[in-house]
Amino acid sequence: MTLLWLIPGVLTALGLASLVTSAKTLTLIRGAAIAVLGAGLLGAALKIWQAPDALASWFYLTVALLSIFGLWYTGPYIVREAEEHHWPERRVKRYYLFFLVFIASLAALALWTNLLFLWVAMEAATLSSVVLTALPANSRAVEAAWKYVMVT
Repeated sequence: MTLLWLIPGVLTALGLASLVTSAKTLTLIRGAAIAVLGAGLLGAALKIWQAPDALASWFYLTVALLSIFGLWYTGPYIVREAEEHHWPERRVKRYYLFFLVFIASLAALALWTNLLFLWVAMEAATLSSVVLTALPANSRAVEAAWKYVMVT
């Protein structure tokens, strides 16, 4: 059962580590997050660990695969976005923090069975995605984030 806490915990720790490292090591953090998600997929395939039920397995598979592709794509995309819109290094680090917290909370939704922790993971997913929506910090992004909060 402790393995079910490991994946979201490590992803959250990697997100927190992105705040204190240099911008050049964010590629390593991205790679480590991909490795954690891939190891979770491999461990499930080899029956080293198993999700609580078949639906949780399917949800984790979906979250992990989409997150791996998202992490793979986000590196060049954020570099280009930061250069185009003159993002400070601090904003790029915050992006990685909230993106990894978002992925960790989705993985937690698939793997955790305690209703209180599921509620916390759901709120973490919502709030981290709101911050990601508002991250460009222009008026349109902030308005979109505010509308997102009101809808959810």
